[in-house]
Amino acid sequence: MNTGKEMFEDLKKSFNVDGEGLAAIAESGMLAKILEDFENYELFIRDRAKRLNSKKFVKKLSNGTNVIYGSNQVPELKKIFLYSHLAACCELFDGWELPVHAINRQGMHALISQGLSQFSDAPADKLNELQARVHRTDVVRSMQILRMMGLLSSNSSTQRQLSFAAGNANRELDGIHMNPVIRRKVNILDNSNNMIVFGKSINRPENVVLIDNDPAFDELYTSFNRNYSEWILALNENADSAMKKIPGLMNKKNWRPCNLVAGIRIDHEIIPDVVKYFTQLAPVLDTVSDFVISIGAGHSLKEFEGRINLMAALFEYLTKQGLEPVRIILHGSGNIEEQRNSPLFGCGPTTTYEILYCKIKTKKLV
Repeated sequence: MNTGKEMFEDLKKSFNVDGEGLAAIAESGMLAKILEDFENYELFIRDRAKRLNSKKFVKKLSNGTNVIYGSNQVPELKKIFLYSHLAACCELFDGWELPVHAINRQGMHALISQGLSQFSDAPADKLNELQARVHRTDVVRSMQILRMMGLLSSNSSTQRQLSFAAGNANRELDGIHMNPVIRRKVNILDNSNNMIVFGKSINRPENVVLIDNDPAFDELYTSFNRNYSEWILALNENADSAMKKIPGLMNKKNWRPCNLVAGIRIDHEIIPDVVKYFTQLAPVLDTVSDFVISIGAGHSLKEFEGRINLMAALFEYLTKQGLEPVRIILHGSGNIEEQRNSPLFGCGPTTTYEILYCKIKTKKLV
């Protein structure tokens, strides 16, 4: 187990990697233009979705295969990554005020060292919120990639969510539903002292079903069910048994069927049988639902390979069912070890390597 010092250095590395990404945007000269769209990001995304034919857009980005390789950064894909990264920075640097003149590689490293200095000698258990912020940052990036592609266009307030491998629900309740906010503070008397303020707002979903079988979350899930039962149902058990209970439990709450299924950086062993998984899923879904699954590095090369194979199996099954899944590859090529060592964003242990999205028409699953 990592000591507090080791954990802090890992977290600081994550901040620096994403900080360098922000610096690169600023140094490219594009930051000022992008910030205009962040003055009302929700409106920007909504207008973009209206203008964008997502099917044609995906076909273009994937050369007709529906598999998009992030390493092949054509201009349209580069723009998506720029915006999603800036949105992710709103989570990572939430509440921070950054001087415009200091947003460069050297300046960001200095600002991050200063901003995290209070945690440098903290024990591991005092770094949990900082770690949660890094994990949420990754989720924000993934969700905004989908929104920028015009794939995930529903508002949080209308989403009835089912989340597998939900953990402490930090990503599921906040990261998925985060709306980035950036303000500019202009110093009329001293133009060199202009600031950018990063922030966020959370748009609560209509309701959420959380599933995770880690007993460490038993007390947390009990508190969810006790204190937020009007919009959260938390099941601390394995997915197989939970799925058998969910239809009856949702019926008791008079909840409508789910229209968003999310599995954030899941363990491939959660879905050992793809056909059985969708057979269990269909009874709790609305007629049309958003389906989002992502994977991370795993704890070993074997685990990573299992996750890659799962994404391939999900993509193949959904395609055979007459649906049009989209697989987004956020790592480099080569053998399985080279793929695991080449994430496009963030740091290996806390970043997303692939995203699978599908607009599921339930009648095609059964």
